[in-house]
Amino acid sequence: MDSFDITADFFHQQIAQVSLSADSVAEMAEAAAPLMAGAMMAERRVYSIGAGIDAHIANTFCHIIREGLDTERPNLPITPLTSVGAEPTDAAAHWIAREIRTLGHPGDVAIVWGANLTTNGIDSIHSALTQREMTSFWIGANSPSHSLPFADTSPSVRLGLCTMTAVAMARIVEGVLFDH
Repeated sequence: MDSFDITADFFHQQIAQVSLSADSVAEMAEAAAPLMAGAMMAERRVYSIGAGIDAHIANTFCHIIREGLDTERPNLPITPLTSVGAEPTDAAAHWIAREIRTLGHPGDVAIVWGANLTTNGIDSIHSALTQREMTSFWIGANSPSHSLPFADTSPSVRLGLCTMTAVAMARIVEGVLFDH
């Protein structure tokens, strides 16, 4: 298989999954955006959480929320809570859970990018979020909270779907806050 075939196959998989996932992404964004916007306006914290490769998506989401995509608007408050270099990923998840227990408050909102998390990592972070009475939305992982797991996809397609979800959610948050 040459590079064109590999690239074309990846894009075809991505396009197929994007079209199948659009409703689910819209539902997740519709649920998360008003809560994120409300937390920001009430001076609560919004966290974008990720470990390993998911940390990059979490940081991208933070940047898009802070700076905006293509409209001039004020910067929005969001806090990245990420661990890029911890190995194994469970160690990063336990560190993130400890940070949540230290920093989190009731009424805070967490967007957890979890395509790379193990069940133990999910349980650890979910337990900390629950203990601190935070609302959480999970993208790329299946959790007891609101989740959008993209379970029937390959890891590379799931990574692309999570990144597109970050952009879509940021646009919807902007719409909630600025398009009255």
